[in-house]
Amino acid sequence: MAEVNPNLIVRDKNGKPYSVRYDHVNAMLLNEFLKEHKRVEKQQATIEQLKSHAEGQEVTIDELKKDIEVLTAKLKAHVARTQRIEAYIEATQPVTRRVVENR
Repeated sequence: MAEVNPNLIVRDKNGKPYSVRYDHVNAMLLNEFLKEHKRVEKQQATIEQLKSHAEGQEVTIDELKKDIEVLTAKLKAHVARTQRIEAYIEATQPVTRRVVENR
């Protein structure tokens, strides 16, 4: 006890530890408990904030996945349209031009 809080020790006339001031120990323990309790409450608030933030991120991820699906579908449609246009152009080119290009 003397190492933790020397003020809690009652010493004899020679300066040797004689007793402990137990009436002061309870107040000290209560103070330490309150400090830890505040720390736990702060940590709990941080945990709740992080959980809320994570939930928001999950919502954002789901929305982005849906957007990617829509964009992928549009890209596939554009590719198909481009292929049809290329096929049309190829089919409507004059035969002589195709022969010259193939040489």
